[in-house]
Amino acid sequence: MTMTYAASEVISKVSNGVLAVSLDGVEMASFDLEGRVLYYVIGSLIYRRSIYNHVYRLESRGKEERIVQKIENPSPLIERAYELAGEALEVTNDSSVRNALQVAAGRTTSWLCEDVRKLNSLYSRISIVPPDLYFSTYLQLTTGCTWNLCTFCTLYKDRTFSIKSREQFSQHIRAVKGYLGKGLDARRRVFLGDANAMDVSQKLLRQALLNIGQELEDPPVYSFIDGFTTPKNLTRMDFGELHDLGLERVYLGLESGNPEVLKILNKPMHLPEAKEFVNQLKSVGVKLGVIILIGAGGHKYWQDHVSMTCSALEEMNLGQGDIVYLSPLVETETYNKLTESLHLGTLHDKQKEKQTQEFLDQLKETHRINCPVVPYSIRESFLS
Repeated sequence: MTMTYAASEVISKVSNGVLAVSLDGVEMASFDLEGRVLYYVIGSLIYRRSIYNHVYRLESRGKEERIVQKIENPSPLIERAYELAGEALEVTNDSSVRNALQVAAGRTTSWLCEDVRKLNSLYSRISIVPPDLYFSTYLQLTTGCTWNLCTFCTLYKDRTFSIKSREQFSQHIRAVKGYLGKGLDARRRVFLGDANAMDVSQKLLRQALLNIGQELEDPPVYSFIDGFTTPKNLTRMDFGELHDLGLERVYLGLESGNPEVLKILNKPMHLPEAKEFVNQLKSVGVKLGVIILIGAGGHKYWQDHVSMTCSALEEMNLGQGDIVYLSPLVETETYNKLTESLHLGTLHDKQKEKQTQEFLDQLKETHRINCPVVPYSIRESFLS
């Protein structure tokens, strides 16, 4: 496949660790400072490259970007992005921009494939991060999930839970830092994985955050927590210390405010304790990301799922810096068997969209959720 374009005015700039090149405001490509393609845009078509070197066509809906199509043969798009960097290099005199352009113009699709092989040597598979942290530095203090028995989740079924020692984690940080190189400039936040890196000792967490701060110049750190094992391991004072060391926000899979739905999901969380835990986190300055599963409990629990979950969220005093994600349930084989045996009734996509809107409307009416409430589908994760 050959793609040809008529060259005209090419503009390039570097901002926040990202090189952007634009041709007549119609064609655009962006790269990190190691030359990894991030976006390619031509006319109204927007493409994004994932960390695993897949390319997706996107659709913009306000501030959201949603995946429309996976591109089966992305090489022409990637090659054109690099050609655009070469065209900009020919006409740019700014030395700081030229350095970035020289790097990008010298990269190839083969180089990107080799780059992904290096990425795979650093991690067990990166399954997921919250959507506001796609451009973050992923550090794997733990591998897998401490619980790993939820009926709706298969993200960590391929691995057992393990913890890196202090020395192993220090080596891991340095290896990731070496891999990203100048690309770190575009990834100034750290996500500490896997599913619950908070389920380790306070001593190890303290040292991990100290190492991150020393190696990566004190970036804000983010991580997942749960509402049933983490509260038993870490206290309010522990989280206060971790916040002082850089822990900015933690993400809690609340899933539902209905205890019956939580049983179906096999999430052994006692809601009053989880809400108290959230309030303790907020009291020491740690921000919250709260994840709700749209469609959980099916038709049988639809109304109670919405009303009781909204009530639970309202009691968490969420505010500036917090966020609520409404995430459509992706049914697993285990969950589908429960749905059938309990006669729950599965919600199809349009019904999940309707339930999402019910959540948005009810939370807006109460005026007690003073933070963004946004839909997010794990089917549209930009990691894979």
